[in-house]
Amino acid sequence: MNYAMRVMMKMTPTCQDITAKISESLDHPVSCPDKIRIRIHLITCSACRRYRDQLVQITNLVSRLSDETGYQLGDEAKEKIKSTLENESSAGAD
Repeated sequence: MNYAMRVMMKMTPTCQDITAKISESLDHPVSCPDKIRIRIHLITCSACRRYRDQLVQITNLVSRLSDETGYQLGDEAKEKIKSTLENESSAGAD
């Protein structure tokens, strides 16, 4: 592997880093450099794209459910869902 390739590999965030940033971005705004890193990574990584799509769908469904029924998903349940999706995304990235 040549020098340029090694440098690029060190600069490229891992799937674990990206899934954490994707989750973070749903809770609050992320920095512009992080947005760029996420977008570049998503271009090349189908597992992280799938994770993002699933997380967005779940977030929208839970929001719609709480709006329609007044039901609020507890923090423990939210964390369990998030953890399961992160584990599945990490397994898909291997």
